[in-house]
Amino acid sequence: MAIYTNLVNALNLYQSMLDLATAVATDVNTLYSGQGTLSNLGTNTKTSLVAAINEVVTRVNTLQSQVDALGQPFDNNVSNSTTKGWTSSKIVSYLNSAITTAKQDILGGVPPTTLDTIKELADALANDEVLVNQVIASLATKVSFTDNQSLTETQKTTARTNIGAASQSLLATISDQVSSNISSIVSLSSSLTSNVSTLSNSVSSALASATAATTAITSLSSGLNLSYAEMSTNIGILSTIIGTPINIKDAYLTARGLLQPQTP
Repeated sequence: MAIYTNLVNALNLYQSMLDLATAVATDVNTLYSGQGTLSNLGTNTKTSLVAAINEVVTRVNTLQSQVDALGQPFDNNVSNSTTKGWTSSKIVSYLNSAITTAKQDILGGVPPTTLDTIKELADALANDEVLVNQVIASLATKVSFTDNQSLTETQKTTARTNIGAASQSLLATISDQVSSNISSIVSLSSSLTSNVSTLSNSVSSALASATAATTAITSLSSGLNLSYAEMSTNIGILSTIIGTPINIKDAYLTARGLLQPQTP
């Protein structure tokens, strides 16, 4: 009886161990199915889920460090930056302001809300014939850049004043004055050329006269030197003869008289 009991117990233990092994195998298969194929992981590590998770954590920490180094990426007060930008609410506010400004520029000011779109303007014009005629009449008074127009003298004067243009008569007067000034300049140039030529001839004549005077002065100087030499000789001879010193001035005058050619 004891042997039978032990055998039953052994069979029960074996069944229990078999059930445990089956449960463990089932759990292992579930885990493998849940983790998927490791070779399909987007990480560098593809053999271990733990290593792959750790790799992802490392990348996240690196990115967080880079973000922290940049600081706050949004600054609504910057106008030109390569590292910071506006928040979405600031961008929307800026675009709405730009749209409003553009509409005001197109419509010539701040229109009422019932006329602040092209459609509203078109509907208003279509329903108001008087306004349409007023607009057409107003446009007819504007200067055209493409079509010929018949304008009164007053309209022409006003248009020229508005754009800073001169009248044809004023341009003709300026042209005549310019032509007259050019003629005067040409005449003055010719006169100046003639005067320069006359002055050049006068200067040449004066230079020739100066040269002749220089020659005459040189000749006179040579003559005076010769007369004085002859005078000195005669004074020496006379002083020796009469034994009395002779006044140089008187001797010069006397000798000069002796040296001059005698009139027959």
